[in-house]
Amino acid sequence: TCLRNHAAQMLEIISDVTRPFLESDSDHMIFEYKGRKRLFQKITNDNKIIGFLVILENDRPLEQINQEVLFHLVKSISRKLSSSHTNLSRSSTIALLSSLLNNDIHDEDVMEEKVKEEEIDISRLKQYILISLSGLKKSRYHFFEKDVNNIFDDALLLYEDKYLLVFPHDEIHVKKVIDFLCKNQLSAILSTPLLSLFDLSFSYRINAKLLDYLIKKEKQCLLYKEEEHYSLLPIIGIEDKKNLLSMIHPDMMKLWNYDKENHSDYCYTLLIYLSSGKSLMETGNRLSFHKNTIGYRINQIKDIIENDLEDSRICINYISSLATIDYLNYSE
Repeated sequence: TCLRNHAAQMLEIISDVTRPFLESDSDHMIFEYKGRKRLFQKITNDNKIIGFLVILENDRPLEQINQEVLFHLVKSISRKLSSSHTNLSRSSTIALLSSLLNNDIHDEDVMEEKVKEEEIDISRLKQYILISLSGLKKSRYHFFEKDVNNIFDDALLLYEDKYLLVFPHDEIHVKKVIDFLCKNQLSAILSTPLLSLFDLSFSYRINAKLLDYLIKKEKQCLLYKEEEHYSLLPIIGIEDKKNLLSMIHPDMMKLWNYDKENHSDYCYTLLIYLSSGKSLMETGNRLSFHKNTIGYRINQIKDIIENDLEDSRICINYISSLATIDYLNYSE
């Protein structure tokens, strides 16, 4: 009962002093209540008030308090409160991100209300790096955690399935990230900036599928960028394989069947050839073959599909079909 009465008394004092104190420019104020003086000292972090230090006058007048001692006391308390406030804020942010990824929040207004209520700073959640952990050896788990904290200082880390989402606090140092990935034999993808945090779940699913596809295809440790693979996103976004097959031009379906039957790779050759502006030299450089070899392959392809590749409109359709075929080859 005594504690309850004391707490109620303190709340009454705080209520009486808070408004004039907050409206003043001073960082401290002496307030008298029922014949006893109290010193209220603002405790701030990043120019925001996060608490108050209250000192009750006893035998010694409050005006005689050593200001240097008071300064260090306030600074020490501020550090502890700031650390506690930061940890609470991080926990709230990670909980929000997890809810979005698991589709537990179905309305953007609900998300915004949660952000406002818990004072979550979403300005640092515009972009993320998605790291695939499927290639991480168990013997490196401990070192991996240490490396992550060193490379991504003060970043928000969120483990989801076989991936790690990293929301950097500062600018991304690409070279350091690539060195970190190579050291741990991992691959990752840098997302494009999110138009809204509410889009996180969709963005994550697309980038997870895109990253898995690129890992199978490239077979090397790289930091990919979502923006460099925009042409693949509509294909990856289609869940039903039957719908993907229906998008493939009959000519390219014929070429794909030829590849399967003859263990050739004409579909990929044609994809590189068309996306290289039909340049035999550039196609050869990209595929590490002599241009005469590429010329021979293209002539073979023309005979198989019975098309001379002169119609640019059909070639555009071919590119889309070939990209779909390439995705299906490596995603199976």
